[in-house]
Amino acid sequence: MPRQKGAHKGMRNMDFFGLSGRNALVLGGGLGMGESAAMRLAQAGGNVANVRIHPDRAERVAGQVRALGRNGVVVTGDIFDLGQVETIVNAATAHFGALHILVTVPGHASWGSYLDMTEDDWNVDHHKNLRYFAMFAQAAIQRFVDSGEGGTIVGI
Repeated sequence: MPRQKGAHKGMRNMDFFGLSGRNALVLGGGLGMGESAAMRLAQAGGNVANVRIHPDRAERVAGQVRALGRNGVVVTGDIFDLGQVETIVNAATAHFGALHILVTVPGHASWGSYLDMTEDDWNVDHHKNLRYFAMFAQAAIQRFVDSGEGGTIVGI
């Protein structure tokens, strides 16, 4: 549907995304880029479940989400522990009733100089980062299919 001329006047930029009533699970949503993603989703009308291993950071962001009049919740978990994937996704889905958006922010990187990185270091980093993303994407996609509403995955 085309936007009417002048329809943007008086609207915040984020209103164009129309995420009202959409529920997002943000992995790493308590700090840095994850915090920014969580806040942008909330500003666009979305509800946000922040996942962090340190719940205090995620709770601060969830409070800011709630201050915008959205539903903000914290799910405590270690996203690199693949045994927690279903528990984390189920917690967000149960809280909201449905899941529509998955945002994956965190990554694992070996400490030290890139010039000193060995093939084993590279393999560990690559394996961890790809594995958690794939397992969370699979769990989220199943929720998207189950809801019949589809969904969106954003990898940062």
